[in-house]
Amino acid sequence: MREQLHKVFISRNVYIVKNIYKNISKYKRILLCCLFMLLFVCGCSTPNETNNAVKNDAPKTELEIDKEDKEDKEDKEDKEEKEEKDISESKDDVYVPTFKSFLEVAYYSPFYVANKSAKNLKRYLNDDEKDDDNSETEGFELFDEELGLYLDPNCGQIYDIDKNIYYPIEDDEFTFGNYVYFSFVLENDCMLAEIVGKGTIECCILDSSIFGEKMIIFKNEDKYFSCFEIGTDVFSPSKRVVGFYLAKLYQTEGKEQITIIDLEAENGNPQVMISNRYRSCYQINKESIRRDDNTYKTIINREEGIIISSILSN
Repeated sequence: MREQLHKVFISRNVYIVKNIYKNISKYKRILLCCLFMLLFVCGCSTPNETNNAVKNDAPKTELEIDKEDKEDKEDKEDKEEKEEKDISESKDDVYVPTFKSFLEVAYYSPFYVANKSAKNLKRYLNDDEKDDDNSETEGFELFDEELGLYLDPNCGQIYDIDKNIYYPIEDDEFTFGNYVYFSFVLENDCMLAEIVGKGTIECCILDSSIFGEKMIIFKNEDKYFSCFEIGTDVFSPSKRVVGFYLAKLYQTEGKEQITIIDLEAENGNPQVMISNRYRSCYQINKESIRRDDNTYKTIINREEGIIISSILSN
């Protein structure tokens, strides 16, 4: 009886051990499979990724920090410069002078005095293409394609197609002085309205070095017109500035005059009177009247559109 119980006990233990061994082998296979997959995944990582990970975790040197700060600063400056350029080139409703004409130079000289850098004053000139008509200018040489002017080689005189005479303003240094600024609202049809348009017209009267004459400049946004004095406070559009020329337009001679009334009078009624077939008077805004008694020496670079002025006297 005892021997039988002993055999049963042994066979039972053997059964348990076999089951344990069998289960352990199964777990081993699972563990080995997991270990193999882990090693495979780790083996797929490239050395660069591993190095970068280690490098990123490593503390940065002072040289690397300075380099990054410098790059960030340069990127910020480039962005700010681009934004400033975009703003300067796309100012809404604000006319940016190009200094393509004598009128712009004369009008803006007081605003470009002393320490203004050429970089900030630089303007690029984009000349519009115009048709060339030589049908009525045979024997003449093309002198100014943009304005359609021709040179008579026999006398050296410059004409347009209507035989009006043009005198070049050749200097690049000018003096301007005794500015008087004012504005008025132009409403009726007239020669001035055809040139600069209707609406609020900004004006200035000044002494210029060009032929030593007093001139008046009318400005409406990017449109200009100027003519010279033929009598006290009386100006004639038949003698005007076109580009960098003084033009004598015979077809308009005597047909229109512009008279400035009571501008200097302390308690007067300042007006702009335009006389042609009809006579129209426009009230000058008294609050817009201001004077600048300085004399300015102005140097202009026409190719780059740069103007630099300095005050000669007070």
